[in-house]
Amino acid sequence: MYSNYIDILLVVSLILLFLAYKYTISIRHNIELKKSVKSFEMLMESMMEGIIIFDSEGICLHTNRVADILFGYQPKEMIGKHASEIVCIESREIIRKKMQNYNQKPYEAMMLRKDETKFPAILRGRNIFWNDKRVRISTIIDISDVKQLQYDLEVLNKNLEEKVVKQIEDIRQKDQMLQHQNKLASMGEMIGAIAHQWRQPLNALNINIENLDDDFEDGLIDGVFIDNFIIKNRSLIQFMSDTIDDFRNFYRIDKTKEFFSIKKAIKITTEIEKAHLKNHAIEICILGDDVCILGYKSEFEHVILNLINNAADVINHRGILYGKIEIILSTNSITIKDNAGGIDEAIKDRIFEPYFTTKEQGEGTGIGLYMSKVIIEKNMGGNLCVQNGSKGAEFTIIFPDTLEKSIDMVEEVQMC
Repeated sequence: MYSNYIDILLVVSLILLFLAYKYTISIRHNIELKKSVKSFEMLMESMMEGIIIFDSEGICLHTNRVADILFGYQPKEMIGKHASEIVCIESREIIRKKMQNYNQKPYEAMMLRKDETKFPAILRGRNIFWNDKRVRISTIIDISDVKQLQYDLEVLNKNLEEKVVKQIEDIRQKDQMLQHQNKLASMGEMIGAIAHQWRQPLNALNINIENLDDDFEDGLIDGVFIDNFIIKNRSLIQFMSDTIDDFRNFYRIDKTKEFFSIKKAIKITTEIEKAHLKNHAIEICILGDDVCILGYKSEFEHVILNLINNAADVINHRGILYGKIEIILSTNSITIKDNAGGIDEAIKDRIFEPYFTTKEQGEGTGIGLYMSKVIIEKNMGGNLCVQNGSKGAEFTIIFPDTLEKSIDMVEEVQMC
């Protein structure tokens, strides 16, 4: 009997010890759990994002301070609210679908503050276990400032685009104005050149008419005389008419690219200026082999005319007694030299600027060299540059390799 009592006592003691052990373990576990929860809550409070914990029904269980401030609530005021109460109507459906994903990547939605103001946010959600329950932890980042910056940037880009379009239009209008002024200047040069070409035949016509009285008094006028008189004067008039046609063709606007002979185009230009150059005792010569290129023939002739006139004006202005202009052709370039002493180094870098001229008021527009550079570099893809040589200025036109064609090749297709 006494032995049985001892056995029962031992069993009860063991049970009590086991229960005490379990109690101690439970206390320790609760303490550790509380520490873990406390650490988790401290971690939530240290985050820069707003953090909200929802249960499986979407009811708020816990928030950090950032979330409270973000939505305009006092601490713990959001607890018990449904997720739909902090989401704008237009974003509720998308958030409902996203919350069904175990681990949702960041996405954008419109949120609703306590005062019913809206703000855009980046959200991310993940299912976790917290306090032995499966919950949904969501992070919210207010991107109102980012959206405002994006809007400001869009407005800035739009304004910048409008300014660029306006600047391009202004440049286009100025370019058209320069081309118009160049055209007027070219017309003035054409009239001057026609005057030089017409001076000699007009003088001849005048002499023939003035001598008509003397020939009549001398009894020289008969049928043969009249026929010869008509033929001779008609020839002079025809020459003048041909001169008009030559100048009209020279100054026509041609925007069709064609293969043309460089030397032939230069000879046409020098022929037009021959009377003007001869009147000022300026010799002009063309050296080198002919080359054909693909480009705008009439525009190229204008460039040559501008460069010849520029050289002739400098020669005349500086009083050079025996002026000389050399045009030297090579495979991919043309150099126009004069013996006028060169360009002042102080202004050499500015001579291609629009409206820059060294001539006296009313004697120059300052756009001839500018338009020449535009035609060569923009329209023909080449390069126009200047340097001072041993005797004077040297303007060089360099053509790109893509435009070079040998004269024999072009003659085969009969385009030059």
